[in-house]
Formats: sequence, C-alpha cells, structure tokens
Amino acid sequence: MHRLNLRRTLALAATPVLIAALTACGGGSADQASDEPAAASSSEAGASDEPAADAGAEGETPAEGEEVDKDQFLEDFMAAVDDATTAHMSMTTGAAGTEFTADGEVDYTTSPPEMAMSMSNPAMGDQTMDIRLIDGFFYLNLGQMSQDKFVKVDLDDTNSPLGDMSQLTDSMDPVQSFEQFASGLDKVTFVGQESVDGEDLDHYVLTLDSTKVEMLQGAGGQGLPKTLEYDLWLDSEDRMRQVKIDMGETGSVDMKIFDWDEPVEIEAPADSEITEMPAG
Repeated sequence: MHRLNLRRTLALAATPVLIAALTACGGGSADQASDEPAAASSSEAGASDEPAADAGAEGETPAEGEEVDKDQFLEDFMAAVDDATTAHMSMTTGAAGTEFTADGEVDYTTSPPEMAMSMSNPAMGDQTMDIRLIDGFFYLNLGQMSQDKFVKVDLDDTNSPLGDMSQLTDSMDPVQSFEQFASGLDKVTFVGQESVDGEDLDHYVLTLDSTKVEMLQGAGGQGLPKTLEYDLWLDSEDRMRQVKIDMGETGSVDMKIFDWDEPVEIEAPADSEITEMPAG
C-alpha cells in the first residue's frame, strides 16, 4: 500500500479513539476554530431568556427549555466522572467524508484510562479494525494490511505515522479534560426528560466556545466552529448515556455510553501478535 494511503488509514483509525476520549470527558478535536457557528441543535429552540436557574439542588427539577446554573451542572457531572470505573460505548462517526461505526470499552481506573475498540471502515469492506490504547501505546490490527497482526504506535513518538498523539492520553485524564472543557462552557439548557432505549434520561444542550478550550486547538482537522453544541443525555446518577455533536465540516458524533462499572477486558497484544509497520 502507498505510504500516503497508509497514513490516512492510520489517522482514520485514530479518529474514533480521539473523539471517544474527548467526548467521554467533555471535549472535541480541531486544529483551529472557525468564526462560523455550527447548526443550532433542534432541541435548543425552546431555550429561555430568563436568568439561569439553580440545577442539581435536591428536590428541584428545571423546567423544559430552562437555562440551568452551569457551575452546579459541572459540579454534579464532575462528581459522576470521579466515580466512574468502567464503561462500554457504541458510536457512529462521520469524518473525512467517511462514516464508520465503533464499539468499545474503557477502564477509567488506570492512568491514563485504557480503551479497546472495534471499528468498521467502509474502505476495508467486511474487515474491522481492532484498536487498543494501553499504557501510552496505540495498537492497531488493520486486518490484511497488517497480516492480521497489530501495529504498535508510541503516542509520544512525533515521527510515527500518526504524528505526536500525546494529547490523546492527556485528553483521557478526566480531571484535566474536564477542567479545560469547563473554561469554554457558555451555557447549559435543560431540554426535558426523554426515553432513550427504554430508559428515562435528562436531555441537556451544552453550548461551548471552542476557542476558549486549549485542547481543542491541538488536534488535526479542518477546524471547529467557534460555537459548538452538545446534545447530552444523563441518567439519574448524572452519568453520560448519550451524546450527539455536530462539528460542522470536521464531522459528527453520535455515541452511547452504557453498562457503567461493569467488567471490561482490555489487554495489550502478545509480542507474537505485533508486526512492523506495513511498507510503503
């Protein structure tokens, strides 16, 4: 395979992991924010112009379309992040003109968190990519392209085909990511309670100024809109269960997080399963 095509394939494989890491902790990725706002979420139309109400107080439920106190919202959400141990996720992502799906699991008890994911890529036909992020290394099984073995990429190696991906491990630190995310949060609007997969969840729209979040300025891409909106669904314990993001030309994310605190199996490939990078 031509080296350029290989680089594109590896970069595509990295995309859902980066998005999942940043999304799970409250961020996105971009090289530079543009001045054009993203298309407004259809569910924000009912947002009120009234002063923000207190959110999270015991016994209080915000009214539908009401802006809630973002600091209280962040406090409650951060507490849920701190309590997280493991989670499973499924995701549909559009990036670089390609839509692909991924299923995976994350272990937040390690530092940085570890992840295992299986991703379908239309360019690979019926084959899937096996992607693992463990102890600062990115393992990718590219099917026939890598003889059904794993390519091992050091996230700190600026000379790797993926370039410097150290921000990926940084972004998976929930505390660090959340603090950066909070700096750009403009407002939080409560849309209402909705049933998702048979479960009653609280639906919020988070409006973010992407230019105020440092981590959003470092990853590759065509650039995020200045105003970015997340449709976010939380369960009764303030854990994220679903998120939808329209990132304009950069792409889109539709992710569900489930089976919180259930066992996960994330292991590095054996040495016999690792191969050299395919030649160009």
